[in-house]
Amino acid sequence: MTRRGVLAGAAVWGGTAAGLVAQGVAAPAASAAPGAAKAPPADAVTVAPGDPRYPSLIHRGCNARFVGRPDYVRVVSTTGQVVDAVRQAVREGRRIAVRSGGHCFENFVDDPAFWTPPDAARNACSTTTWRRSAGGSTRSPGPGPGEVPWLRAAGAVQGTAPARFKAKTAYLRKRFTDGQAEVAYERLSGTAGADLDGSLWLVSYGGRVNTVASDATAVAQRDAILKAIYTASWEAGQDDGPPLAWVRDFYRTVYADTGGVPAPGGANDASFVNYPDTDLADPALNTSGVPWHTLYYKDNYPRLQRIKARWDPRDEFRHALSVRPPR
Repeated sequence: MTRRGVLAGAAVWGGTAAGLVAQGVAAPAASAAPGAAKAPPADAVTVAPGDPRYPSLIHRGCNARFVGRPDYVRVVSTTGQVVDAVRQAVREGRRIAVRSGGHCFENFVDDPAFWTPPDAARNACSTTTWRRSAGGSTRSPGPGPGEVPWLRAAGAVQGTAPARFKAKTAYLRKRFTDGQAEVAYERLSGTAGADLDGSLWLVSYGGRVNTVASDATAVAQRDAILKAIYTASWEAGQDDGPPLAWVRDFYRTVYADTGGVPAPGGANDASFVNYPDTDLADPALNTSGVPWHTLYYKDNYPRLQRIKARWDPRDEFRHALSVRPPR
């Protein structure tokens, strides 16, 4: 997948899966020079299984753990074409989703495919990663004290091959406690899970982001200093049970004092919605008594529900962590 493929167009999947960016299909023409006549928009294209373009359209851009098999992919280039595609899918009783870059960490777009909301502002960041692999624990420094612009970082990600992984995240308002640091050291350097690939990323956060009021956008976390990202990855054909168990246990143990999740308060400020984690909605894994939507949106969730009731009262666009219509 290339940046050009990501920016080329958009598509809507109907049936058991939904939309993603078009690749190998006619896309809207580039912007013409000022004063030049605009080229007419490309016609909508429907691509079904058996079409040689179909594999490219369902290619997973990020997490190869999930692969969709939609009844068809609708490649669109205008608002009217989107409206027509959605109306057709609703008439036919099909599930709908929209996909762009293919970076969803969960199965909201593939398996079956769903639509996910956009995140807030993307900012420059620097990252330090502690990673364990079959060869032992290593520390991989990020780009150093400088900052990596989002587009350059995203472009690098686009060029990498999709992997199978599970990611779990948390905001930190303060440093880890001594007990949490000890857990991290033990899990990344101990013998348990030594044959697995897992990591803990500490990503810088805050700055300009924290100048925005907590109720100004859907993202309420506005005084964090770091994002912690816990990951486990595996290759195609490998059993996903051990790496999933390892990263889930790692996360739950770090946050054992708050029900296995980074419940808001003290050093924790819940989780990052752009790295979705359906485990937060599982009462067996989240015993904090804090619902998943509070972990992501805090006090902003009721307002999101009112917006949902206005624009999607039938709940056509839904997935495991989508905003629920108010009851």
